[in-house]
Amino acid sequence: MYDKPAAECRAKCSGYPAIEHGQVSPSGAVWVDTRISIACKEGYVLESGSPSSATCVDTGEGGDYDASGAVCVAVCVAFPEVEFGTVTPSGEVRAGDVVSVVCDEGYALEGHAAVFSTTCEDSGLGGEFDRSPPRCVEKPVYCAGVVVEHGYVSPDGDLVEGASISVTCYQGFHFDEDVASPFTATCIKDDNGGESINGVDYLGVLDLAMPVCVPDIDEEEKQEDAVIMSASEKGLYSQCMEWRDNKDGVGKKNNLALRKQMAQMAYCMQQDCQASLKASLTCRWTDGNRLCYSMAGQGFCGRNIPNSACQDLGEAAGDVTNFGGDGTWVPLTSVEVYGSAALLASSPFTCNCFKGCAHYTGSNKLNKYRCTNATPAAVVGTIEGSPAQVVVDTNNYGSGDKNGECACSCGYAGTATWEAGDAQ
Repeated sequence: MYDKPAAECRAKCSGYPAIEHGQVSPSGAVWVDTRISIACKEGYVLESGSPSSATCVDTGEGGDYDASGAVCVAVCVAFPEVEFGTVTPSGEVRAGDVVSVVCDEGYALEGHAAVFSTTCEDSGLGGEFDRSPPRCVEKPVYCAGVVVEHGYVSPDGDLVEGASISVTCYQGFHFDEDVASPFTATCIKDDNGGESINGVDYLGVLDLAMPVCVPDIDEEEKQEDAVIMSASEKGLYSQCMEWRDNKDGVGKKNNLALRKQMAQMAYCMQQDCQASLKASLTCRWTDGNRLCYSMAGQGFCGRNIPNSACQDLGEAAGDVTNFGGDGTWVPLTSVEVYGSAALLASSPFTCNCFKGCAHYTGSNKLNKYRCTNATPAAVVGTIEGSPAQVVVDTNNYGSGDKNGECACSCGYAGTATWEAGDAQ
């Protein structure tokens, strides 16, 4: 007979499965009926529905826990309070939750933003908001940007209180009333409370109503022409057409910097100059900007004079043998600056051309030329202190047959602000 109690086999549970950002106590294997507690590390909390404890039970086949699937999620402490604003929700939030801030009446988010929201994200060390707290400031006074048909507005976009805009009409248009050009207006606070546009409150209004730009030639006057010039007949040479469209605000680059405007006009003058030297083209007939019509326009004007669309430079301009005499074609010598560049350079620039020459392809096209018989056939539009005054050095710059070609440049006399046409 044995004096010791009979041996008993008890079930045992292995350690509770690891929980990311969590911990259990006690850890490791435990006997049946042992209860363990489940907790998350700092910066994390148990996901809704996750157990906070589990007990080791005998399943008949060994030990297992009666609760599983605990998950720890990142938590963000309450978003800081915002003076003159309301934070929603105001307490602790979990990863993925969104907090919004709405400013009190009479205040707005700094920076002119319409709404503010931030999301609680898991940084790996707990929850963090993806944006810093905003500031609610007293609503600033803004005026909504304006558009004037057939006119330039500078600067474009919204205006802050006290800022002014300048308005000028496109080439071929003028203000319909006795309004000085450029027209200016200033943003002031709207005593009527302003208006809301696309969720943005504009509390300002311009102190003057916008003027209207109307054509220089009204429709009734245009209809007096016996024949109306078609769109294709109004065509100019490519660079001149681009310059005209940009200046009129309908081109792809209607706010070019000053130097780019001068460069484009230099290309334009080069094309017109070369047309004036070709008997099959000539440049007797021009548009209102005194830019040469292409072949279709030359033909139309020759057949339909008088016509308000055609400006006649005279028979001498149509004589391709008249390189530099009276009435010959010459480049523009007073080109208005357009767009925002006009605010920096209000005075017109000038252009000149070497007929029978081409710009040298070296490092300084403005001062080097290749010319027919190594001598410029004619310098037209000559301005003292401009690149056209440079003497052509036949020993350095070469010669060659440049009949029918032109080297043109545009800029301001006596300054370094000049741009050349294309090298050939």
